[in-house]
Amino acid sequence: MAVARTHVPRWNADRCLPCGTCQRRCPATVFVEQLDEPDSLRAQVPRLVRFPDGPVGADGVARPKTAPCQAACPLGQDVPGYVRAIALGKPSEALDIIRKTNPLPSSCGRLCPAGCMDACVRETLDEAVAIRSLKRFAVDEADDPNVPAWTKPDEPKPLSVAVIGSGPSGLATAWHLALNGWMVMIYEAQEKPGGLLRYGVSRFDLPEDVLDREIAHILDLGITLKTSTMIRGRRSLKKLIEKGFTAVVASTGAGKCLGPNVPGWRNLKGTCDVVNFSRKVNTGLLTHLDGNVVISGNGPAAVTAARMAVRLGASSVLLAMPRSRKEAGAGQRNLNRAEAEGVQILEETGVLGLGGTDRLESVQLAPLRLTASDHVSRRRVQGPIRSSAWTVETHQFVSAGMRLPETNWMNGTPVRVGPLGNLLCSPKDRNLGPDWLFGAGEAITGPKTVVEAVASGIATARRVESYLELRLEQGQ
Repeated sequence: MAVARTHVPRWNADRCLPCGTCQRRCPATVFVEQLDEPDSLRAQVPRLVRFPDGPVGADGVARPKTAPCQAACPLGQDVPGYVRAIALGKPSEALDIIRKTNPLPSSCGRLCPAGCMDACVRETLDEAVAIRSLKRFAVDEADDPNVPAWTKPDEPKPLSVAVIGSGPSGLATAWHLALNGWMVMIYEAQEKPGGLLRYGVSRFDLPEDVLDREIAHILDLGITLKTSTMIRGRRSLKKLIEKGFTAVVASTGAGKCLGPNVPGWRNLKGTCDVVNFSRKVNTGLLTHLDGNVVISGNGPAAVTAARMAVRLGASSVLLAMPRSRKEAGAGQRNLNRAEAEGVQILEETGVLGLGGTDRLESVQLAPLRLTASDHVSRRRVQGPIRSSAWTVETHQFVSAGMRLPETNWMNGTPVRVGPLGNLLCSPKDRNLGPDWLFGAGEAITGPKTVVEAVASGIATARRVESYLELRLEQGQ
């Protein structure tokens, strides 16, 4: 039998990605002498090709020309690198690669929306590589709670930073600064650190022991954590500077939630926004639900709340989404999972009113009339179709409206609030007004995903580090 080529391989610089597939299958990696061939493609590529610099990752280092999966990651994670390590049976090596740019790999491995998988070129062949699950596998398989995740600097630098808030962005900011030798103290208003990772995310999505272990690894870098401490107003901020902190980072998150503009909201017992609902469930204040539960919202938080309600024993759970399934931010995978668990989903449905005198007795729902898609495929709600409204008897209604940043802490300070409720900062240096006050995470961006909050925290930490180095140069 004769074996022959059916085509001549050609290299295309625009389409070539550093995935390593050609190298693993190329004879030149086995027969090294083939690299000396003057004209063959297999010799020219490894000998002559140099990939141009790509985007700068979360660690501040310019990447080589990156694969689509890596380019789609807000942290610039070396996806081909850790996937390749796992394929070779080296989960510890994969975890080391992940931790170079990600302080919260367990949380991201469970909660990240995985834009890397949407960008995966393999999806054009059959289906995307399960990148998020592989990340979770690497952490679950290789993480040792008794072994430090990162090497603590031998000598701390002389300046210190206070971080307000211990959510994903606050933890990421503290991690980056401590990893580079700066002294850091985190102030957290709640009894335990984690922010919405602890109080807003379900335990079936992110177990508490997993979160505790992840935070412990970060604190092992020498970070001091002070819980049950509220920083509020100009006087509290001034006291931080008086205590010797050179910079302060406000990473207070987006823990407020908009409710429906209908009578009875907030006045009737049994109505609750999704953040407080999740907080009650996760802290054990709410352990059981009876009867029907109605939840309004499009995003992942609404779907999570519905799945929580099912687990708390509700006889039926109704999820009213103002948008269609395709437009919902929750994603098809989450919606399908919720339906499989018993959640009833109504598309393009809004809340007209809440019934009851002292306690919630009913929720009035109606289909919504939406506009045609605009130039970015976005539809707007024109209003409810009142003639088709109906009433659902229930004693529990949860609104999963838009989350807003916490701003109560900065009353009396020079910090300004934007029209969308976020803290206004300088885009260049993340400064909130005074040269020593910086913003990070959802406090300045509004509601984002966990991985985006982490990326924001790291970006702010780099700005803070530049400020600290300048202060050292000035001898301050």
